[in-house]
Amino acid sequence: MESAYIFKKDGEYLGKISKDEDISKNDLVKTLIEERISILRHEDDLLVEEEIGPGNENYFWAVVEELRKRNFEVYIFEGKRREVAELLANAHLENAERVEFFASLLSVPASELEALKKGIKEDLAILN
Repeated sequence: MESAYIFKKDGEYLGKISKDEDISKNDLVKTLIEERISILRHEDDLLVEEEIGPGNENYFWAVVEELRKRNFEVYIFEGKRREVAELLANAHLENAERVEFFASLLSVPASELEALKKGIKEDLAILN
């Protein structure tokens, strides 16, 4: 399952949305996004405007794109990367540090994710 972690441009972490949840009920989405989103898509040789709302299988992705258009930083993770992102999202970090960790997480090889997760848990235990 994919989860999107949302930040303001100044690095403030706002929260997350997950593809398998009804994100139309998410407070962050209710605050930042209108219920129905207009998107442009290609249909044959034409560019067609389509409204996407809750219940549409593409609503999660439409919300992500709308947030990016509004200059929010959005990081999307699934699987082990999502587990590591969850640890970072809940950690007591400075805004800049958290964003740096999220950006770095994109390039960590899959084979190193479990060790990274263990190391973060150990570091957080020391800090708390």
